[in-house]
Amino acid sequence: MPTSLVRLEKVTEKERLAITDGVAAITKEQAEAWCALHLGDNWYDLPLMLMAKGYNGDYNNFTEVGADSVYEVEESGCFIEFPPWWSEFELWRRG
Repeated sequence: MPTSLVRLEKVTEKERLAITDGVAAITKEQAEAWCALHLGDNWYDLPLMLMAKGYNGDYNNFTEVGADSVYEVEESGCFIEFPPWWSEFELWRRG
């Protein structure tokens, strides 16, 4: 699904909230938009971390998501794909 300007604007609002409050709950759609927004960035240099429940089989706690876990590169382009067992998403302020 292409990422629209509205989706990007909503996720940047969530980024501001996470930077201010330390954490912001986001939807799966917003997590996908966040990944699209930061395509090509070094995620470890960003002020925020994408967190997911279900990552690495941990369904009770949020775990930091690595960029290499969400981008699928094929001849026809780059796609963002989350496993169906990732159940919740949040943005956390790094540090």
